[in-house]
Amino acid sequence: MTAVHQLVERARRRLQVSESLAVAALALPITGWAMLVWIFVSRLFLHGHIAAALSSLETMMAFGAAVFMAYSALLVSLRGWPTRASAAAQLDERLNLASRMTTALSVQTCADEFSKAAIEDANRVAQDSKYKNMLSRAFAFHFGSEWRLGAIAWALVLAAWLFIPHWNPSTVKKDTQSQQDAVSLEKAVAAEAKLNDAIQIVVEVAAIDDSIAKVLESLRQVMDQANQQSSSPAQREAQAFAQQALLAAALEKASQAEPLDSNESLKDALSELPLTQGEERELMAALKRGDFEAAAKETQKLADKAKSANPAQAAAAKQALEKVAAALNKQGAAEAAKANQKMASGSQKAVASTKKSMANCKQCNSMGKACKEAADGKIKNLMDLLKKGSAASSKKKSLSQCLASSRNAGSRSGFRAGSSQSTPQLADEPDARKTQFNSEDMMSESQDLDAEPIARDFVQGSGTSGEEAARKLTVIEHQVQAGLEEGSQEDEVPAALRETHQKYFSQWKNKIDSAKSNSNTQQPPPSTTPTNNPASNAPLKPSSTP
Repeated sequence: MTAVHQLVERARRRLQVSESLAVAALALPITGWAMLVWIFVSRLFLHGHIAAALSSLETMMAFGAAVFMAYSALLVSLRGWPTRASAAAQLDERLNLASRMTTALSVQTCADEFSKAAIEDANRVAQDSKYKNMLSRAFAFHFGSEWRLGAIAWALVLAAWLFIPHWNPSTVKKDTQSQQDAVSLEKAVAAEAKLNDAIQIVVEVAAIDDSIAKVLESLRQVMDQANQQSSSPAQREAQAFAQQALLAAALEKASQAEPLDSNESLKDALSELPLTQGEERELMAALKRGDFEAAAKETQKLADKAKSANPAQAAAAKQALEKVAAALNKQGAAEAAKANQKMASGSQKAVASTKKSMANCKQCNSMGKACKEAADGKIKNLMDLLKKGSAASSKKKSLSQCLASSRNAGSRSGFRAGSSQSTPQLADEPDARKTQFNSEDMMSESQDLDAEPIARDFVQGSGTSGEEAARKLTVIEHQVQAGLEEGSQEDEVPAALRETHQKYFSQWKNKIDSAKSNSNTQQPPPSTTPTNNPASNAPLKPSSTP
């Protein structure tokens, strides 16, 4: 019976393995679907610590193992587990042994002749190598279609585990708020950086007076307090824009101070000086364009020539200085006549203009007198006047540059702070008027363009050409033209554009038209064209453009 028992035992073990594979093939899809449902429920419908515990990998593995074992036990109980008797029956059936193994096992305890003969016959068959080899083929392991379902189910489980997020309303809300806070903080930091840049530019460029120094000190104190206090990003941003607006207001007020304004008015008066062809031409040209520094250099040259040992050269230099003095006195008389004419009109606008004309008359006469003294060898008074004008021009230019930088830094995003905090104004600062250059939009746009290098490089042919240059110069042309046509105290042209206009406007038109034709751009032509002396700052009369 030893050979029979060994053969039957081999068959039983193979049947057990096959049954285990069959049970696993049926249990794996069920386990997969159960875990898929668990993932959905734990991640989409449960929140807090419970959801975190249930959706962890350890919990998922334990749940899957429990489902697999429970369902496998249920299947084994329903299907049954292979025994020695069932294995012998399967062995007889699959190897076609005519119930030899089943009979031998059933009569192994009997001692009659029939039982002995049956056992002997079963032993002989069990010892036959042919049947041993056939057993492996008869009880081969098979993987059915159920395994495909299991693979699909577990692929879905893996995908769900990797791609289904942990949805938590409070977490989502918190993440959204964190993103908004980060954006707000970034905006606040950017606004403060722009304010710091504006302050740095003012410190480095501007000729600081007491009023601006006080504003800068106040801005630094406010920024230090904002950094020490736990202000919200929105408050920091609004405060930075407000302080930037305050700085711009202080710069604008300083740039419109009476000494600087009087100096600019004097430039307008000097722009009407005639140009002659004598020794005085360069000095007259410098005075005409308001370049006091160059005028001082030309004055020094004429004064040196007046002291020359060459009598003819000295006489020519003295005569040139006398001509300049006469021209200045004549211009002073013209300004006095203007003042009398404006005073006679009696309008409110004429009051301020009359004061300017009277101041121009006084300054022109003072310069004429000093120029006459320079012809007599006393150059000090004239040089002092020219240096004073040059310093005022330099300060006006630096303040204008700082004002342009300050406005340019805040004009693109400063409106965001308007809803939370109003823009502060100085106590005596007038509201922005919606006329030409004093409107906030127009002033900001004009200050964005640095007219001097654009016009100079373009006219000299060393700058960029084409559509971009034509566009910028057309903007400057329209702005200067509009401001000069308005020509009132309430609506002056910015200093940078006025100076550029005096130097280059006479050559702009042909250059702009040439650039437009070269770049094949379709931009509308300027609506007006200057008809009077391009070096003059008097109001231009519009004429139709062909």
